[in-house]
Amino acid sequence: MPILENHNRDSFKIFAYYVWPVDDEYTERIRSSVENFRQCSHDGDDELARKIVKDEIDILIDLSGHTGGNRLNVFSMRAAPIQATYIGYAGTTGLGNMDYRITDHYADPAGLTEWQHTEKLLRLETASCAFLLDAAAPPVNELPALSVARFTYGCLNNPLKINEYVVKAWAQILATVPNSSILIGNMDDPSIKTRIVELFDRFGIGKERLDLRSRVPTREFMALHHHIDLMLDPFPYNGGTSSWYSLCMGVPVLTLAGTRPAARSGAAILGASNLNEYVARNTDEYVSTAIKASANCEALNELRLSMRRQLLANPELAPINVTRSYETALRLIWKDWCLKQTH
Repeated sequence: MPILENHNRDSFKIFAYYVWPVDDEYTERIRSSVENFRQCSHDGDDELARKIVKDEIDILIDLSGHTGGNRLNVFSMRAAPIQATYIGYAGTTGLGNMDYRITDHYADPAGLTEWQHTEKLLRLETASCAFLLDAAAPPVNELPALSVARFTYGCLNNPLKINEYVVKAWAQILATVPNSSILIGNMDDPSIKTRIVELFDRFGIGKERLDLRSRVPTREFMALHHHIDLMLDPFPYNGGTSSWYSLCMGVPVLTLAGTRPAARSGAAILGASNLNEYVARNTDEYVSTAIKASANCEALNELRLSMRRQLLANPELAPINVTRSYETALRLIWKDWCLKQTH
């Protein structure tokens, strides 16, 4: 959204092909920020591809990857001369016709993940995501642990990312930190809730230490951070949008950096946010950092109260700077394509 709203209209003509049936305030905001908005949720892949070709799109950008409702088949048809994937999925599409994956050096350091992609990695000079304060974000509160005799860890990710290795690490943290608990969100599926409770029990943590919350609307989701002192990122599949929300609410995210894009989302977000002290290199470091954080609540509170201001002042995350970096990258790949047509 911040990129769509900051695009240089003198240099770029923007089309948006919307393939999801839900129409809400975010849809309307995007619709009003582009010149050409196409509602395509009922179009088959062939019809969507024909529309894109008719619009004479030069660079077609996927924002879904391998997530629900994706339209990667359209890209396999080569609907545009240049095709790239961006933001929606941390990893390769595996498509021979997907030319680039747009990223940055935080998520994909040079030499680390190239071999895992069918696409060429196109790294922006800034972070690849812009920070935009959500209108639904309530004010940041003081660290909850300062007013209650309990330190609360949290995870508001998709619970399918929570595996036994993650729970083993979390259980070790809870077992070491007295009067601690963990708040876990999106616990609507009874079978998933049962699985989580059983996993913690296997590692010696009773149900009374777990605060399992159901999925809630965005504003209420943001307010859940008022009850959390430190967020724990799952691994190897890290959080993305949820981590940005957490930082926005002043809650640092502790992550374990891996060697694959999906396992580096946390490291990328924290690196771009100047919070590398919360990027662990292995499970032992992950556990020890979580334990140490609970012993220094004053420092954690100071960080909490200043974090939103720091994010808004960070030039690498500024929407206008990320947009210009993104536009420069698009110009480079367009120039490269044009040169190839003349040889």
